[in-house]
Parts: sequence; C-alpha cells; structure tokens
Amino acid sequence: KVIWKKNLVAEYGTVIPQWYAGQCPLIENNNAIIAPGGKALMIAIHLPTGKITWTTPNPRGWQMTHSSITPTSFGGKRIYIYPASGGVVGVNARDGKMLWDTPEWTVNTSNIPAPVVIGDGRVFFCGGYNSGAMMVKMNDSATAVSKLFRVAPNTFQSHQQTPILYKGHLYGVKVPGELVCMDLNGKIVWSSGSTARFGLGPYLLADGMLYVLSDKGEL
Repeated sequence: KVIWKKNLVAEYGTVIPQWYAGQCPLIENNNAIIAPGGKALMIAIHLPTGKITWTTPNPRGWQMTHSSITPTSFGGKRIYIYPASGGVVGVNARDGKMLWDTPEWTVNTSNIPAPVVIGDGRVFFCGGYNSGAMMVKMNDSATAVSKLFRVAPNTFQSHQQTPILYKGHLYGVKVPGELVCMDLNGKIVWSSGSTARFGLGPYLLADGMLYVLSDKGEL
C-alpha cells in the first residue's frame, strides 16, 4: 500500500535538468534528504509520515543537478554537501540551515559526479564539459570554505563517474579519456597514456585493482 506520495516538481517548482534527474536521495536518521532546487535548495522528508522535517532556503535560486548529496562530519557538525547549478552548498544535517556556500565550482552543462570527502575538512569536486577539478577546505567551524587548488581538464576530470579515493590518491580520467592517478595536491602520479583511453566509461576499485569499462565496451 502507498503510505504517502509527493510531487516535488510541482510543490517546489523544480526544474528537471537535461537528460532528466540523476540525483540519488540520501537516507539518514529516518529522513530522505533531497535537493529539489526551486523553492528549496534541500529538504528532509520524514520517511514514516512524509512530513517535511526541515527546509533549506534557496536565496540564489540554484537548481537541481545530476549530482547527489554527500554527507560528512567536521567541526562538530554533520554536514550535507551538494553541488547545485550555481555553486556548492554545505547544509547542517540537524536543522537544514545553510552553513556555507560558494559559487567557485560549477559545471556549465551537466554536473554529475558527487563530491568526494578527503578528510580534514577537504572536499574534492570534478566534472566534465571542460570543468576540470577543484579541492576546497572548510574552516574549523565548518561555516566557510576556501579553495586549495583547481586543475584543468587535461589534468583531471570525470564526466560521469564519481572519482575514487584510495590510499591518499584520486583516480579518474582526463581529456582525452586517459585514466589518471592524482595526489591530493593536484599533481598527476601516472596516466594510462595515449594508447589506453577510456572516454566516459565507468570505473571501480576492488582488491587493489582498478576495473575500467571503455566507451567501446572493453573491460
């Protein structure tokens, strides 16, 4: 049976992004955390009842992207980080209040990869469409962020997949589709080279091995 049902597009004036929605709801503390954009940048829906637990205002009018909300804990707070259409926001998980936002990171067509929490208040963002990648760091109270570095797409990017963090390194791709390993200071450690390109294909890590599927279906 249907316990409750909501039309978030109609209720919040959500603008559905190109190629439809790709955001994965975050389930935590009996709430579904969703970033609809429009009238609310982020909301928490109480799962047993469908009632709204809290709402994050959207003064800049940022819209939904394909990226998903990433949770982290820092500065004594539980924080939900979300790359919206016009920048990134950090929201207090307790009450939905905005802790910080920055317009420094956007993807001009479609923001898909989720943020990667590095540790010590650092968060990594990347995307396709010549956006490259960027690392930020939250201040000690998690009320503001500062940019640590930004790299060009021919150094690191990831059009669709969320990069992999493993033993102090980030794994992803760069233009024109080479697999790369980058350290946490934005320096490339190795590249698969011009003869081993993977394009937009997905990748994962298991037992110390990277498994990559190319655009041609080659594993």
